[in-house]
Amino acid sequence: MEIEYRTIDKLNQSLLKEILKSPGSFVRAQEKYMQKEKTIPSHFVFGSAVDHMITEDVDFNDKFYVMGESAVSDTIKTIVDYVHDEFGPEEFIRKLEDCRDSIVRACSYVNYGQAWKEDTRINKVIEQGQNYFKDLAASAGKTIISSEDFSKAVVAHASMMSDPYMSKYLKPKESHMELVKKKVIEFEYDGIPMKCELDLVFINHKLNTITPIDVKTTGNTVYGFPYTVWKYRYDFQAAVYHFALEQAISGTNLNNYHINHFKWFVVEKESVNHPLIYKANSKVLEIGFKGGTLSNGKVLEGFYSAIERYKFHKNNDKWNYPMEYYGTTSSNPGEIILSV
Repeated sequence: MEIEYRTIDKLNQSLLKEILKSPGSFVRAQEKYMQKEKTIPSHFVFGSAVDHMITEDVDFNDKFYVMGESAVSDTIKTIVDYVHDEFGPEEFIRKLEDCRDSIVRACSYVNYGQAWKEDTRINKVIEQGQNYFKDLAASAGKTIISSEDFSKAVVAHASMMSDPYMSKYLKPKESHMELVKKKVIEFEYDGIPMKCELDLVFINHKLNTITPIDVKTTGNTVYGFPYTVWKYRYDFQAAVYHFALEQAISGTNLNNYHINHFKWFVVEKESVNHPLIYKANSKVLEIGFKGGTLSNGKVLEGFYSAIERYKFHKNNDKWNYPMEYYGTTSSNPGEIILSV
């Protein structure tokens, strides 16, 4: 039985790159990661749904619950959400009419119908919110996705699977081609235990090549993805994943295989344009590893610097300021030298 990725107590690239912003950003990101539940934040649901359809063999309905269209107002939803959250998983079988006291508290919280009699408020909430409450109960332990976003995810998935350039990776037809989904790799760099989970790894046993692939969704045009790469430091991701793959194949029967440049499969939420494949060239990987200067003059740090910063803060248990401020690279602690 495979170990669930989240339960592996090792550093990942998503957390590590936060330290390039500040040690405080790293600490907050780590706290969120440790507290994060299995359900997915609403603004990531569409992307997670598409990712699941492409990279998972587990039935979609085992992890997601498609919420039907509802005419319920935002106020009633807020009240029902409040009532639902008051009860633990063992209470999910409750009916909304069994939660009268909780409804009263929720109505007071949002200032709903305070001029009405108590029974009137309760009955209106039950009448208008009971179907929504049933959906919440049925979705226990799953990620809720709206029917609208689910339909868009289906279209996005279909567009990627049918795309002539992507389909040769996503639907390998030759016996010498292998597609590995959700590849978990545990590795070490400079004494730091790390982990990563690659969406897809495409292996061509005839050409002796390995291609790491990540699925990305965007609410904007696919043609704007290059900007997104630097905004969210996907170059950093590509560099770490490339290094992890090198460690993973070392000493195995894939040891002599060549690791191709990292690829991102990008699809739009609205599917206005066809999905596109973006490939990280050597320069992108170099910036992800060692840092560098972009064409606009912006200077970025890479994986090596992030490890150095992490080790300093971890070893010294100092997280209030960046390591420069403690006097590690400047002449005086409590100062950061400005340069032109």
